[in-house]
Amino acid sequence: MKVAKSLLHKITNQTEIFNGTLDIYNDALAYVIEVIDKEFDDTERLTTKSIVPAVEKLIHATKSNPLPKYKEFNERFYKFPSYLRRSAIASAFGKVKSFRSNYQNWEKEQKYALSEGKRFKKQPPRLQVKHKEFPVFYRKNMFNRTSDTTAQIKVFHQNDWISNLKGRTTTNAVSGNGKNITLS
Repeated sequence: MKVAKSLLHKITNQTEIFNGTLDIYNDALAYVIEVIDKEFDDTERLTTKSIVPAVEKLIHATKSNPLPKYKEFNERFYKFPSYLRRSAIASAFGKVKSFRSNYQNWEKEQKYALSEGKRFKKQPPRLQVKHKEFPVFYRKNMFNRTSDTTAQIKVFHQNDWISNLKGRTTTNAVSGNGKNITLS
C-alpha cells in the first residue's frame, strides 16, 4: 500500500512550537483507539462517516449529551478542538480496522498451515496504541490565512489552545507551487 501526503504549506522554522500539540493529539489518538477497540466489535460494516458521531457520543460531553460513557476524555483533553477530535477518531478507526483485518489474515494463515500439518511460528499482530502522527490543520479552524503572506495557526501552548501564532508565507523557489511558512 502506498501512502501519499502533500503539503500546501510547509513550516520552515520553529517546529518545536508544535510539540505540545503533537503530544496531546497523539495521547487523544491513543485514548480513542482503545475506546473503538473496546466498544465496536464489528468494524467491517462501519464507515468513517458513521463512526465519528458514534465515538463522539461516547467520549464528548455536550449540552444534549452531558454524561458520555468515557467522560474522562473531556477532563484529560480540555478544550480539545473539534476538528482534531474528529481527525483523531477517523485515524483511530483506520488503525483499529487495519489491525483487525491483519489479525483475521493471521488467523487464516495459521488455520491453513495447521491444516497442512505445518508448524506455524508467526506471531499474531498487535494493536499499536501509541503513535507519532501529525494532525491536519484544517483551514479556517486550525489554519487561517490572514493575508497573501501571513497565516494564523492554532496550537496547544502553555496549557491552552491558542490561535495567535502568526507566520509569513513565501513561495517555494524549488518547486514554485508549494508555500513555506516562517513562524514569528
